[in-house]
Amino acid sequence: MHKLVQDVARNRLDNVLAFQTLNEGLSWIDLAFNEDPTEVNNWPKLDLLVPHILSLFEYLTEYEIKNEATRLMARLQYYFLKRPIFQRQNH
Repeated sequence: MHKLVQDVARNRLDNVLAFQTLNEGLSWIDLAFNEDPTEVNNWPKLDLLVPHILSLFEYLTEYEIKNEATRLMARLQYYFLKRPIFQRQNH
């Protein structure tokens, strides 16, 4: 979905619905990002999810949803730390 359309849709949500929608999005991403982020074979799938996760984090911060996102942030951190190390070792 285009960023402008996303922004318009978000601006039309009241705070309660926005909070519920963010929690639902967080649950979906958490289910999709269920692979081991340190396993090289999982990276193609995780590569597709990273932009969505980063976008979600932006709004989680805005709505102060922190505790629910902690596990996902930790898994993403492992992915970001492991991937560059592997790439440097194999080039």
